[in-house]
Amino acid sequence: MRTRPHRGAGRAVATTLTAVTTVLALAGCGGGSDEASDSGTPEQTTSSATPSESSGTTAEAGTEAGGEVPELCTLVTAEDFQTVLGEPTVGDPESTPATGAMRGMCTWTGEVGFPALLVSAYDAADRETTVEMVDATPVEGLGTEAHWADSTGLLIAVEDADWYLQVYVAGADDDQAASEDFARIVLANLET
Repeated sequence: MRTRPHRGAGRAVATTLTAVTTVLALAGCGGGSDEASDSGTPEQTTSSATPSESSGTTAEAGTEAGGEVPELCTLVTAEDFQTVLGEPTVGDPESTPATGAMRGMCTWTGEVGFPALLVSAYDAADRETTVEMVDATPVEGLGTEAHWADSTGLLIAVEDADWYLQVYVAGADDDQAASEDFARIVLANLET
Protein backbone atom coordinates (compact mmCIF):
# COMPACT_ATOMS: atom_id res chain seq x y z
CA MET A 1 0.00 0.00 0.00
CA ARG A 2 1.39 3.35 -1.02
CA THR A 3 1.24 6.11 1.56
CA ARG A 4 0.87 9.80 0.88
CA PRO A 5 3.42 12.33 2.03
CA HIS A 6 2.48 13.83 5.36
CA ARG A 7 0.41 16.95 4.66
CA GLY A 8 1.96 18.77 7.61
CA ALA A 9 5.48 18.42 6.21
CA GLY A 10 5.26 21.78 4.45
CA ARG A 11 4.25 23.41 7.73
CA ALA A 12 7.16 21.68 9.48
CA VAL A 13 9.61 23.13 6.96
CA ALA A 14 8.09 26.59 7.34
CA THR A 15 8.23 26.33 11.13
CA THR A 16 11.86 25.15 11.11
CA LEU A 17 13.00 27.85 8.70
CA THR A 18 11.02 30.52 10.56
CA ALA A 19 12.73 29.51 13.80
CA VAL A 20 16.17 29.70 12.20
CA THR A 21 15.40 33.10 10.67
CA THR A 22 14.04 34.35 14.00
CA VAL A 23 17.25 33.39 15.81
CA LEU A 24 19.31 35.28 13.27
CA ALA A 25 16.97 38.27 13.26
CA LEU A 26 17.13 38.51 17.05
CA ALA A 27 20.89 38.39 16.92
CA GLY A 28 20.75 41.23 14.40
CA CYS A 29 18.70 43.34 16.80
CA GLY A 30 21.14 42.93 19.63
CA GLY A 31 24.59 43.89 18.64
CA GLY A 32 25.45 45.49 15.35
CA SER A 33 28.23 48.02 15.00
CA ASP A 34 27.75 51.78 14.97
CA GLU A 35 28.16 51.58 11.20
CA ALA A 36 24.85 49.74 10.81
CA SER A 37 22.16 51.52 8.85
CA ASP A 38 19.68 53.61 10.84
CA SER A 39 16.94 53.01 8.30
CA GLY A 40 16.12 49.62 9.83
CA THR A 41 15.42 48.10 6.42
CA PRO A 42 18.21 47.66 3.89
CA GLU A 43 17.45 48.13 0.22
CA GLN A 44 15.76 45.04 -1.18
CA THR A 45 18.30 43.17 -3.32
CA THR A 46 16.38 39.98 -4.04
CA SER A 47 13.26 39.39 -6.05
CA SER A 48 10.45 36.91 -6.15
CA ALA A 49 11.58 35.80 -9.60
CA THR A 50 12.50 32.18 -10.00
CA PRO A 51 15.92 31.34 -11.45
CA SER A 52 14.34 30.75 -14.87
CA GLU A 53 12.76 34.21 -14.75
CA SER A 54 15.91 35.89 -13.48
CA SER A 55 18.03 37.72 -16.01
CA GLY A 56 21.22 36.42 -14.38
CA THR A 57 22.77 33.00 -14.51
CA THR A 58 24.66 31.25 -11.76
CA ALA A 59 27.92 32.47 -13.26
CA GLU A 60 26.65 36.07 -13.32
CA ALA A 61 25.51 35.88 -9.70
CA GLY A 62 29.08 35.99 -8.42
CA THR A 63 29.83 39.35 -9.97
CA GLU A 64 28.09 41.21 -7.13
CA ALA A 65 30.51 42.78 -4.62
CA GLY A 66 30.61 44.62 -1.31
CA GLY A 67 27.10 45.52 -0.23
CA GLU A 68 25.31 43.91 -3.18
CA VAL A 69 23.87 40.49 -2.41
CA PRO A 70 23.43 38.37 -5.52
CA GLU A 71 20.11 36.70 -6.30
CA LEU A 72 20.52 33.82 -3.85
CA CYS A 73 18.24 31.48 -5.79
CA THR A 74 20.76 31.46 -8.66
CA LEU A 75 23.57 30.05 -6.51
CA VAL A 76 22.22 26.48 -6.32
CA THR A 77 20.60 24.51 -9.12
CA ALA A 78 18.04 21.70 -9.03
CA GLU A 79 20.88 19.43 -10.20
CA ASP A 80 23.00 20.52 -7.20
CA PHE A 81 20.10 19.68 -4.86
CA GLN A 82 19.71 16.24 -6.47
CA THR A 83 23.46 15.54 -6.34
CA VAL A 84 23.96 16.51 -2.70
CA LEU A 85 20.72 15.17 -1.21
CA GLY A 86 19.90 12.32 -3.57
CA GLU A 87 16.39 13.47 -4.37
CA PRO A 88 14.81 16.13 -6.55
CA THR A 89 13.71 19.52 -5.36
CA VAL A 90 10.02 20.27 -5.74
CA GLY A 91 9.16 23.25 -7.91
CA ASP A 92 11.17 26.44 -8.09
CA PRO A 93 13.09 27.76 -5.09
CA GLU A 94 11.26 30.35 -3.01
CA SER A 95 12.87 33.78 -2.73
CA THR A 96 12.20 35.95 0.33
CA PRO A 97 12.96 39.68 0.08
CA ALA A 98 15.20 41.62 2.40
CA THR A 99 13.83 42.65 5.77
CA GLY A 100 15.71 44.11 8.74
CA ALA A 101 19.20 42.58 9.01
CA MET A 102 18.29 39.85 6.52
CA ARG A 103 19.38 40.85 3.03
CA GLY A 104 17.50 38.00 1.33
CA MET A 105 16.75 34.30 1.53
CA CYS A 106 16.10 31.41 -0.82
CA THR A 107 14.59 28.03 0.11
CA TRP A 108 14.55 24.73 -1.77
CA THR A 109 12.53 21.71 -0.56
CA GLY A 110 12.28 18.00 -1.30
CA GLU A 111 9.13 16.11 -2.22
CA VAL A 112 7.59 15.93 1.26
CA GLY A 113 9.03 19.22 2.50
CA PHE A 114 12.27 17.67 3.72
CA PRO A 115 15.09 17.80 3.16
CA ALA A 116 15.11 21.56 2.87
CA LEU A 117 17.92 23.95 1.98
CA LEU A 118 18.02 27.56 3.14
CA VAL A 119 20.56 30.09 1.82
CA SER A 120 20.36 33.56 3.40
CA ALA A 121 22.44 36.72 3.57
CA TYR A 122 22.61 38.94 6.68
CA ASP A 123 24.40 42.12 7.72
CA ALA A 124 28.04 41.26 8.48
CA ALA A 125 28.02 43.51 11.55
CA ASP A 126 25.71 40.99 13.24
CA ARG A 127 27.66 37.81 12.52
CA GLU A 128 29.86 37.73 15.62
CA THR A 129 26.88 38.33 17.91
CA THR A 130 25.00 35.49 16.23
CA VAL A 131 27.99 33.13 16.46
CA GLU A 132 28.33 33.86 20.18
CA MET A 133 24.58 33.68 20.87
CA VAL A 134 24.17 30.21 19.33
CA ASP A 135 27.52 28.93 20.67
CA ALA A 136 28.67 27.98 17.16
CA THR A 137 31.83 25.95 16.55
CA PRO A 138 34.44 26.84 13.91
CA VAL A 139 34.44 25.04 10.54
CA GLU A 140 37.63 25.11 8.47
CA GLY A 141 37.88 25.71 4.74
CA LEU A 142 34.71 27.70 4.04
CA GLY A 143 34.81 31.40 3.21
CA THR A 144 37.06 33.67 5.25
CA GLU A 145 35.59 32.20 8.46
CA ALA A 146 32.75 29.79 9.10
CA HIS A 147 30.88 28.44 12.13
CA TRP A 148 28.28 25.70 12.65
CA ALA A 149 25.41 25.47 15.13
CA ASP A 150 22.55 22.98 14.94
CA SER A 151 20.08 25.84 15.40
CA THR A 152 21.40 28.03 12.56
CA GLY A 153 23.47 25.86 10.24
CA LEU A 154 26.60 27.39 8.75
CA LEU A 155 27.38 31.08 9.25
CA ILE A 156 30.01 32.06 6.68
CA ALA A 157 31.94 35.34 6.40
CA VAL A 158 32.32 36.38 2.75
CA GLU A 159 35.53 38.14 1.76
CA ASP A 160 35.11 41.83 0.87
CA ALA A 161 31.36 41.79 1.60
CA ASP A 162 29.38 43.67 4.22
CA TRP A 163 27.06 40.64 4.51
CA TYR A 164 27.51 37.01 5.51
CA LEU A 165 25.91 33.79 4.36
CA GLN A 166 23.80 31.30 6.24
CA VAL A 167 23.59 27.85 4.61
CA TYR A 168 21.35 25.39 6.40
CA VAL A 169 20.05 21.94 5.45
CA ALA A 170 17.32 20.37 7.57
CA GLY A 171 16.17 16.78 7.24
CA ALA A 172 19.23 15.22 5.59
CA ASP A 173 21.06 12.16 6.93
CA ASP A 174 23.82 14.52 8.08
CA ASP A 175 22.66 18.15 8.09
CA GLN A 176 26.12 19.61 8.72
CA ALA A 177 27.86 17.62 5.98
CA ALA A 178 25.10 18.48 3.48
CA SER A 179 25.25 22.16 4.53
CA GLU A 180 29.02 22.16 3.97
CA ASP A 181 28.57 20.60 0.50
CA PHE A 182 26.05 23.30 -0.44
CA ALA A 183 28.28 26.03 1.06
CA ARG A 184 31.11 24.97 -1.27
CA ILE A 185 28.72 25.20 -4.25
CA VAL A 186 27.41 28.62 -3.17
CA LEU A 187 30.89 30.02 -2.52
CA ALA A 188 32.21 28.69 -5.85
CA ASN A 189 29.29 30.38 -7.64
CA LEU A 190 29.98 33.65 -5.82
CA GLU A 191 33.52 33.59 -7.21
CA THR A 192 32.57 33.03 -10.84
